[in-house]
Amino acid sequence: DGTFTADYDLLIAWETTCPAWEEVTVNHNGNTIGTIDPLTDPNPTTFPITIPADGVGMQDFMLSNTTASCLDSLSFKSPVPCPPDLGDPPGAICNSLASTEIGGTVFNDANFNGTMDEVTIIGIQGITVNLWDENNSLVASTYTDSNGNYLFSSLPIGIEYRVNFILPETVACLYKITTSGLDNGTDVQFVQSGDCASLGVGNPDDYCP
Repeated sequence: DGTFTADYDLLIAWETTCPAWEEVTVNHNGNTIGTIDPLTDPNPTTFPITIPADGVGMQDFMLSNTTASCLDSLSFKSPVPCPPDLGDPPGAICNSLASTEIGGTVFNDANFNGTMDEVTIIGIQGITVNLWDENNSLVASTYTDSNGNYLFSSLPIGIEYRVNFILPETVACLYKITTSGLDNGTDVQFVQSGDCASLGVGNPDDYCP
């Protein structure tokens, strides 16, 4: 259904400085997911969790009780979606588009010139790509695969479509859209079926002109 999740094992270990008579509460994003009894539970103890893999927001975990030495926390950004691979290396999908398809690649444009001219092309996974028709109706939505590729198929010919790229927070905190060039447009591009629409993004901290 286009919804992605990620499964994690939250491994919690404690030292003998934690009082054995006091339970430790385990919270995820403000909700209690379990407790630990240091006297009877195995050390370490594992909590299996499932979180949204949408690249949006933070995942915050906290251990709490009344003893300061037993408190701890963990935070990380939500992972991006991991759709099935389309089978093409980064950038190659545009070479084989049918007249009823629209596709492209979101790639790491390390030199910010809008062209796939790096020695090794690196695709960016988990970018949301929305396809809108000329009536401003959402036709389809997908994510880029592990090679940065996406594809929309079985499209009517002769219609102007709008391709809209949306960088999830996990990506947007590091990458910015680079200069328009041969292989790079903006985050909104107008195309017809059979056309390619790609996007270059780069980390400004890695770019030295």
